[in-house]
Amino acid sequence: PTGPVAHTDTPGSTAASREREAHEEYDRRVKDWVKGFEEQLPVGVSNDPYVYVKANSLTKAQCVRMIQKYESEPRYQHKGATLGGYNPSMKKTRELHVSSNPAWKEQDTLLCEALRRALGEYARRTASRCNNPFMLMAVKSGDCMDTGYQLQKYD
Repeated sequence: PTGPVAHTDTPGSTAASREREAHEEYDRRVKDWVKGFEEQLPVGVSNDPYVYVKANSLTKAQCVRMIQKYESEPRYQHKGATLGGYNPSMKKTRELHVSSNPAWKEQDTLLCEALRRALGEYARRTASRCNNPFMLMAVKSGDCMDTGYQLQKYD
């Protein structure tokens, strides 16, 4: 989902009502994004045992706080580039590297733990559904490498 979800103070509003409004806006944007994503999937991919979608890896509150932090810190953002460099006709994003930014250590840990849990679930699932233990062995041995995280906002 793109765009800010934080709302400014309006006369008579409370912090709780603004947070509730931000959560509702976030829910709407996530539903729209998921619907658009699912409509683009090739036929049959949802039945593919090697495709795994982990819904609700982060709570709504965690997502809203991360988006608000991203929106409030433009100094850490940069224009997104492709392998060929900056090309706005191909990719027009504002990006923030979470893992290399000490101010984002808490979010980096949160994302790392969520991915670690989901990767473990995926490995167990492929081992049982596909009779394929290789991913499970890679996860248990530590052969899977965390290369970091970034947030992207499409303009």
